[in-house]
Amino acid sequence: PNQPFTIAKPNVDACSLTITVPNGSQVIVPSGVTLTITNAVTSNGRLVFKNNSSLLQTTNVQNSGNIIYERETNIRRFDLTYWSSPVTKAGGFTMHDFSPTTLFDKYFYFNPSSTWVTNMNGTMSMETGNGYSIRGPQEFDTVTPSVFTGTFTGVPNNGDITVAGVTNNGVVTMPIIIDKFFLFGNPYPSAIDVDALLDANLNVLGALYFWTHVTPPQKPAGDNTYRYSSNDYVVYTSTGATNVEGGPAAKPFDGFIAAGQGFIAKPKATQIHFNNGMRVGE
Repeated sequence: PNQPFTIAKPNVDACSLTITVPNGSQVIVPSGVTLTITNAVTSNGRLVFKNNSSLLQTTNVQNSGNIIYERETNIRRFDLTYWSSPVTKAGGFTMHDFSPTTLFDKYFYFNPSSTWVTNMNGTMSMETGNGYSIRGPQEFDTVTPSVFTGTFTGVPNNGDITVAGVTNNGVVTMPIIIDKFFLFGNPYPSAIDVDALLDANLNVLGALYFWTHVTPPQKPAGDNTYRYSSNDYVVYTSTGATNVEGGPAAKPFDGFIAAGQGFIAKPKATQIHFNNGMRVGE
């Protein structure tokens, strides 16, 4: 009792999963472990997925109860990261919930009819399939990166998911505009295969843009605004990727969109689709 239980197997396959451990105890899925569950996951908030662990599901069923899903990235204070929530929480899971010490005016979403929009104090809910740009915690150093651990708490997303625009409580408030940029996000608590995403949205998604924050932002003399380099985007198409060079964060794109990761695309339709067939273990 009141002790964490860590799943030791490299991978676990099961028909369904129910977590009922008491308060003070947790079931921990360590980094590198994938749970593959055929049917529903029922959790009482004590199932914890560490960074680079995965939850795969093969049936289009509704889950119930919260999980805790951790993601890590190495960032400086002024670095921006594109995030997406792999969970849904009753009442909404906000950007502030995810990164509570980010400066109040450094939470952003993307309006497809205009550009980046500041969400003061990060009060906007992180909704399924949408991406969000969040700056590093204010206490982080401006030069030396530190590990940021973001924690998503909610019901794990699963099954067929359609994204038609920026949503608020499930209602589309800013629809996708054909041939205009949109900030999407992986909606699942597992990585997805980028080629499977393109295949499921044939002739709908062209180039995908992944922000790497390799280059430190620069503040020109006499300007109080930090500027970011457009060269820090990895661009992926069906023919391959253009990689970002230089810096400790630079690495070749591996063909997978991580859990919790946002990305930009310019769709040629007003909807894009996600499904369980895209999902892979990390």
